[in-house]
Amino acid sequence: MRLDIWCDMTGVLVESGETRPSDEVLVAIRPWGAAMQARSRWIADVAGVRNTKKPVFGWCSWYRSKTDVTAEEVCSLADYVGKNRDRIPMEVVQIDEGWHRSRYDWRENGKFSMGMDSIARCIRKAGMVPGVWLCPVNPEVMPFEAGSPRRVFPAEWYINYGTGEPSMTRLDPTQPEARAHMRKVLQTLYDQGYRYFKLDFSYIPNDSRSFYNPKVTRLQAQRALFRLYREAIGEESYLMACCYQQRTIVPYADANRIGTDCCAEEGFCRPLASDGLPGNLWSPYFPILSMASSCYENGILGNSDPDVTYLAYTHKTKPAQLLTFHSFIGTLGGAVLTSDLLYLPEFDQPQNIRLFEILNPSAREKGVSFSGGFDPYGREFGCVVERSYGNSVNLLLWNPEHKQAADLTMTHVPLEKIGKRFHVWSLWDEAYLGIHGNDFHVPQVAPYEHKLLRLTALSEGPSLIGSNLHISMGATEVLSLERQQDKLQITLDPDAGARNGKLFIYSEEPLSQAVSTNSDVFVCKQQGTDHVYVVTLTGRVRERPETVTLRIGAGEAPGQQTVLKDKARAAKWDKASFSQGWLTAW
Repeated sequence: MRLDIWCDMTGVLVESGETRPSDEVLVAIRPWGAAMQARSRWIADVAGVRNTKKPVFGWCSWYRSKTDVTAEEVCSLADYVGKNRDRIPMEVVQIDEGWHRSRYDWRENGKFSMGMDSIARCIRKAGMVPGVWLCPVNPEVMPFEAGSPRRVFPAEWYINYGTGEPSMTRLDPTQPEARAHMRKVLQTLYDQGYRYFKLDFSYIPNDSRSFYNPKVTRLQAQRALFRLYREAIGEESYLMACCYQQRTIVPYADANRIGTDCCAEEGFCRPLASDGLPGNLWSPYFPILSMASSCYENGILGNSDPDVTYLAYTHKTKPAQLLTFHSFIGTLGGAVLTSDLLYLPEFDQPQNIRLFEILNPSAREKGVSFSGGFDPYGREFGCVVERSYGNSVNLLLWNPEHKQAADLTMTHVPLEKIGKRFHVWSLWDEAYLGIHGNDFHVPQVAPYEHKLLRLTALSEGPSLIGSNLHISMGATEVLSLERQQDKLQITLDPDAGARNGKLFIYSEEPLSQAVSTNSDVFVCKQQGTDHVYVVTLTGRVRERPETVTLRIGAGEAPGQQTVLKDKARAAKWDKASFSQGWLTAW
């Protein structure tokens, strides 16, 4: 094994007698995932990470409206969310590209004639943070503009690539006038009330060699840009970066876009190239690969943004395939955004809204690729959940093959954390799959489809084996589970997860008589199982403490079939589940 270390300072002024420290070099000899997380923690320590804000739950206009976004859409969405905050307590409403005159003239373009400040007030009135997209360092003249390409600012404002020819599309973050322009653009929007900034195309290209300040390296220029961004928008604002050079931005950015755009209209994976590989990066397939490769940075270097998820109507992407992407979004534990216009009838459906509310808040544990760096697809993706009342593994198994079904196995899942035998529960069909060992597999899963499973350690007494209140299956919304003599008490986070849902308990002792401090609740024995009980909760209220209590050994709860003969309870049962009808509804 050989290690070569190169330090390239071409084009950087080093004065006579001056010394410059090189990058440090980290050598980590550990399993892939552990090594990558160690690398991220090392960068965080060296760079002085800014990791004080949580992942965002909200809305972005881009994927449904593109550049046709209007003030009416934004305010209608904000008004809808404001009236439905108990189910979908969004934190941010972000206006994407389309509100401005051009990528170099950041004034309102006429569609928002009521004023960007008025739009911000509309969003704040609904209880959310106003957000906006822009790319101040990238004053690109778009192809549809007359005379492109051309520079719209003086040539000396642009990065020089060391060839004597300035860039056409990147301002120099060390040039005083270019810096003043970018600062003014950001501060204007800040003064209009915006506190969430999605700053796109913010990377300094790899071939950038010469800056106004001749002493800075490309890394230092990149960091200077984000220092400027942070100074312009203030400490309280949320900075969402779009920059693949994440280690350069960690002192200033709160989150980072980690992959390509998720455009689902043309299918889960775009038409294949002649070499058998996907021919287009803009589909749900590639953001999944981004999640698999960058998951070891999430929550350490900042919050990862894997792009938006969809709740309905994606044309060529099949619903079951879209559910795979949805599960990745939830399991990753990063930013959660949608572009769906929830106030429209096609989106304002109970199942669509439920899909979104089970993603709130982001999962407490961050998902990682168990199969490591040699598997770019993240075929075995999830997290270990360690709790005082028992350990479990949340596991997403998926088939990335383009044309054929595949058996899904658990080759690299850290089962030693939960023992040799465990309960297996499946989220989307709410099925208890029995007690298994490391030979468990899922046969013949269709291309791009998946299984989202909870593997729970065997234990004495009643144990939680699943939950559909949150996509983390109990890891986020269940705070504690405790037996007190003849009672089982489950404490829930009232602000986490869906307002209607179910808990799944395995108990060889009979359970009955469910009561809750915050829900209409009943318990029954699941059909087709010997020891699985289903606790159905409806009408949960935010900010109200919630404890669910079950009696142990004081009689047997009725069976599922018996309970569902009651029409009122049958309606609540349906309301508290993911409907398989969603898979064919559109």
